[in-house]
Amino acid sequence: MINKYYKRSKISEAKFRQLIRYFSMDFTATDAAELTGISRRSVTDIYGRLRHKIARWS
Repeated sequence: MINKYYKRSKISEAKFRQLIRYFSMDFTATDAAELTGISRRSVTDIYGRLRHKIARWS
C-alpha cells in the first residue's frame, strides 16, 4: 500500500489518483471527500499540496 506520489500517506495510490482526477475536474474538496470516503480535511490538505506543486512548476 505504498503511495509513490505522496510520501508517508495512509491513502492508497488508487485513491490518490482518483483525487487528482477530481481535482482536475474542478470538484470541491467536500465533493471529492464524499466520493472517495476520505476526510474533507485530508482532501483539503492534498488539494493545497497539488496547488503548491502546480504553482512551483509554472
